[in-house]
Amino acid sequence: MLIDCLVYISLLALILGLAFAAFYRTLEHSTRLERNAADIVRALHVGERWRADVRSATGALRMSNDTNGAALRIPRDQGSIAYIFREGAVHREETPGGRHEVVLPNVKISGFFQESRLHVAGWRWELELQGKQEVSRVKPMFSFLAVAAQEAKP
Repeated sequence: MLIDCLVYISLLALILGLAFAAFYRTLEHSTRLERNAADIVRALHVGERWRADVRSATGALRMSNDTNGAALRIPRDQGSIAYIFREGAVHREETPGGRHEVVLPNVKISGFFQESRLHVAGWRWELELQGKQEVSRVKPMFSFLAVAAQEAKP
């Protein structure tokens, strides 16, 4: 009878150990999924803000590469806005006023490209976030398209 009790206690300990391991693994995956979803939402908000800035441009957009990094300069009525990729983050700078903010951290690759279409000159922003996993099933890549009203071709 004592041996039966020890066998049942060891089986209970084994089952509880497996249950706790499964629970913590599920909790870890849930936390990782929540972080990935937050990164995706943040990237989409920044992309929509970039599109709004491009649509409100009052002149031709310019690309520049300097010591600060690759930048897209968007002219506005009073000054300009620049989206700059440097040191693994996308920065947004307004002039005049000197307002500067890091709008998207943990960026692996960022590039701005001009695309000529039939009657408009569009802009495309390619963006890849840094993955948190060593082996990932899906790369966090985004493409945003926008057309500046002032760059429309006749």
